[in-house]
Amino acid sequence: MSRGHGMRALGADKRGATAAEFALVVPVFLAMVFGSIELGRFMWIRNSLQTAVEAAARCSALNAPQCTTAADTQTYAAGFASVASVPSSAFTVATEACGRAVTASYAFTPITPVVPLNATLTARSCRALPPIT
Repeated sequence: MSRGHGMRALGADKRGATAAEFALVVPVFLAMVFGSIELGRFMWIRNSLQTAVEAAARCSALNAPQCTTAADTQTYAAGFASVASVPSSAFTVATEACGRAVTASYAFTPITPVVPLNATLTARSCRALPPIT
């Protein structure tokens, strides 16, 4: 068998082409799938934090029984957040010119190592205090 004939036969052989294409496409596909999942988690946690600080600022500004102190307000905010891993220490309460301000800071870590999306999420809300009568 001549050398040219063997190379032509090797070039025409299609066995394994599907496996090679699969090996090239799967990493990109998995990165897109897991990236979409992590982006969804990121947005869900961000929205949860914003909702929690808004509810806690309102509760604190109205002097509701469950939000009489800053620690109570932090506990209320942590309980209001739908993300179980956010501790009450992630929330801070302060009285500012705008009224009662509640802020949150949370370190987001992805659950899949494929997506290197480490970020700190922040949320803030300020509610005016009711007028003193």
